[in-house]
Amino acid sequence: MLVLLVSIGDNDQLNHGSRTQYFIGSFDGSVFMPEHTDIRWLDYGKDNYAGVSFSDIPGE
Repeated sequence: MLVLLVSIGDNDQLNHGSRTQYFIGSFDGSVFMPEHTDIRWLDYGKDNYAGVSFSDIPGE
């Protein structure tokens, strides 16, 4: 299983600001296949954009 994060820029038509969606699924090397088709938000604020995650940091 993998988590795909998608940062969405400001959308003037919807007035939702910048937000981040996430998808859980599998990746075959060229296509990501999500397990669910519903929209899942990482947060519900209007200012979350371009988040960064880390793993296997030495000394952590």
